[in-house]
Amino acid sequence: MPPAMRTISSEPQVVISCLVSDLRFDWALEPLHDGTATKISVHVDLPESEAHRLDHQRQVIRASLIGLAELAARSVT
Repeated sequence: MPPAMRTISSEPQVVISCLVSDLRFDWALEPLHDGTATKISVHVDLPESEAHRLDHQRQVIRASLIGLAELAARSVT
């Protein structure tokens, strides 16, 4: 499905929206501790009309978070 992406310059945040089903993903990175760790978070807006996709979206987001964290860890070492 075609996405739209925008960044928020005042924060380390990227917003990705699905142009077909009105899903919205707000990804954010936040430095932790002394800068040696990063918190990765995502907030998903899922309209009522897409509620039947909730379980699948949870699985996709979980896999995406794990993949992003693994990629980040490889680039550090």
